[in-house]
Amino acid sequence: MTLTAAGDILESAQLVALDVPPVSVPSMGEGASFDVKQNDDVIYPTAANVQYSTYTVGPRIPTNARIKSVKVYAKGIDSNATAAAAFDINLQFSDAPLGGIAAGQPVNDGTTFANAGTIPTSALTGNTTTITAYSSPNKMFGSSVVLNANSGAYKLTDVTYVNTFTFAMRDLPIWDALGFAQDPGGFFQFFLVEETASSTAAAGTIGMIVDYAV
Repeated sequence: MTLTAAGDILESAQLVALDVPPVSVPSMGEGASFDVKQNDDVIYPTAANVQYSTYTVGPRIPTNARIKSVKVYAKGIDSNATAAAAFDINLQFSDAPLGGIAAGQPVNDGTTFANAGTIPTSALTGNTTTITAYSSPNKMFGSSVVLNANSGAYKLTDVTYVNTFTFAMRDLPIWDALGFAQDPGGFFQFFLVEETASSTAAAGTIGMIVDYAV
């Protein structure tokens, strides 16, 4: 068989970097192999969940992590035959200092006091907004995503690419993907906002599962 160019003849940038002198060896998680780190967290909305209910949930991820996958599992929350509860899924700076080793001894996880608890904006320029203002939040992993299956049934949703997080961002430290000029340090967590209320609110579960490289 003879191959005749009739369209794309492409090679990935990573392979070109390895093929063309001077050879550029990719970094771990940016083309080179890596050990996947996985972390998860869970929160339990009550039957009082309404529009603009907020859920601050982990896992906490270091600001230099390269995020590979974000999944959300949910059950309950909306027991209606047609679930309506829909959520924004934002990255938020850790609300450090953490409740510490003993009362009166808070532990700072490396997140600066200026950034703690703030939300990087959708401009992806390193600017942040507050929970109270909620002005142009990043919604990086979802904008009004229905997480719950109908009639309160279990549902697992891969939200990695449902909004503004791109395939190219997989190979960037997340601080870079969010537009910061340098690593601000510390950790990110997730901030969920119920943009559309449940048709029939019910107690339930929301969990996050994140794969990343550091």
